[in-house]
Amino acid sequence: MMIPTGLFVGLHVLVAAAIHIAFGAAFLVAAAGIRVDSQRAVWLAATTSATIVGLSVTGVAQSLAVQDQESVVFWAFISLFFACLTFAACREAFRIRKAKMGQVLP
Repeated sequence: MMIPTGLFVGLHVLVAAAIHIAFGAAFLVAAAGIRVDSQRAVWLAATTSATIVGLSVTGVAQSLAVQDQESVVFWAFISLFFACLTFAACREAFRIRKAKMGQVLP
């Protein structure tokens, strides 16, 4: 469904849909690894969400440039959510690392 829609509307929709699917797949792989305390999976979740933070901050900047208040609020919430997810994933990665070294992080 994404290819006919992307080809009819424009290439940017096709690329955005493919990126959306790729990020979704990365989060699914990370979730499966996090269930077994895999540090690589946690870092995958952290880097993927940090990438989304960068993209959404760009969305905030572009919305501010055209003074679109609704878009600024939307992208700000997306930025905040994925920034919190990045922070939580990094904290979990350090917890797993310390647990493997014999220390326990509260």
